Amino acid sequence: MTGLWNDFNSAQDNANLIPKGTLARVRLTIRPGGFDDPAQGWTGGYASRGSSGAVYLNGEFTVVEGPYARRKIFTLIGLYSPKGPEWGNQGRAFIRAALESARNV
Repeated sequence: MTGLWNDFNSAQDNANLIPKGTLARVRLTIRPGGFDDPAQGWTGGYASRGSSGAVYLNGEFTVVEGPYARRKIFTLIGLYSPKGPEWGNQGRAFIRAALESARNV
């Protein structure tokens, strides 16, 4: 049987991927998830809460200039996990790095 959706031998290569290490100016949009916890400072409905209880920001990066303009990259930025502090710490580190990059710190 040919043409199975999970037969990747005949799948076309995606030569349009953004190469690893490429520097690109992006715009970050947080897609609202409707979850608030004022005690944590999560207000305005920007946070999302998953079925596992994890809380995160649903991010969408859009490349704004250059050969990859208008490409989108999606990410989850961790705020809290019931499994421990690691995911939230990674999210905080990411947000700090993004802010420092935007401010040329």
